[in-house]
Amino acid sequence: MRRLTDGSRPVIPHGSPAQANLEHEVLMLLGHRGETTAHGWKPGDDPFGISWLTPYLDALDIGVKQTALPDVLGALMPTYRPGGEPHGLWGLRAEVSADGVQLRRLGLPGVVRIPGIRRAQWWRAAAAYLETRCDSHEMQLLWRTHPHRMHPEEESFAHKYGAGYTTDARFREVPPLTSALLRRHMIFRHPSIAAVDLWRNWERIELEWADGPDHTTVIEALLDAELGASGAVSARCRCASGDDCFAIELTMQAAPNAVLRLRRCRYGWAEVREQFSDEARAKRYAALRRYTGCGPEFLVTATAPR
Repeated sequence: MRRLTDGSRPVIPHGSPAQANLEHEVLMLLGHRGETTAHGWKPGDDPFGISWLTPYLDALDIGVKQTALPDVLGALMPTYRPGGEPHGLWGLRAEVSADGVQLRRLGLPGVVRIPGIRRAQWWRAAAAYLETRCDSHEMQLLWRTHPHRMHPEEESFAHKYGAGYTTDARFREVPPLTSALLRRHMIFRHPSIAAVDLWRNWERIELEWADGPDHTTVIEALLDAELGASGAVSARCRCASGDDCFAIELTMQAAPNAVLRLRRCRYGWAEVREQFSDEARAKRYAALRRYTGCGPEFLVTATAPR
């Protein structure tokens, strides 16, 4: 990518405000602990289930392997069980064509595209995801039951907590930061990183990785002069000296009121997480094999009582 820059514009552009809102929601769901357990928790895995991406001002193209698609689809596409809360990205709907999948939110600009995914692969991934869920009974797939308008519960949560839908000012500060992080997610595809977790604590994003590179390496990549984003750190890394060096805060120029808290975990969880990932991966692969060549009719079977 360094060879592509002519010095007149950034190689990795910022997303528009609406696009940043969408990418923020996408990353918060894909990064949440356990959502993409089968892809992203072993050394060298695709971080957050994404194998590559191409960013634009008003769009984001991402590559998702067929084996990772059930996790990505399951984390993003909204669902609802009566008496519970709607899960997934509120308002998100999928348009599947010969060119791939386009993910958009109802009534809002911005798009995430997954090129190369055919209809049969999409339905197969959906059925595989549902079969490996322990709570899929009576689950409503809102992206199918309400393709053109939101379910009332979904709409209520979107307008309270959804970046881009809500008018709450607290939800405006963080999206430019998380969008910039998503567009540089391959920093965490590393041969010795065992897991990557991400969650939000209001104006602070907590990003934790197990083992692998120290804070300095990650920070240098995030703030790289050509591929990185402008920002500043709160402290120097002391990992090499053996001192207690757990978290370092980073702020980016694009989101001055938000904080990215970089947490390097060194507590020997790698073996446990790899085992957990292997178990989840085996279940997903077995389900994908069972639903080869399926269509939307298989989703009824996958959500039936067991």
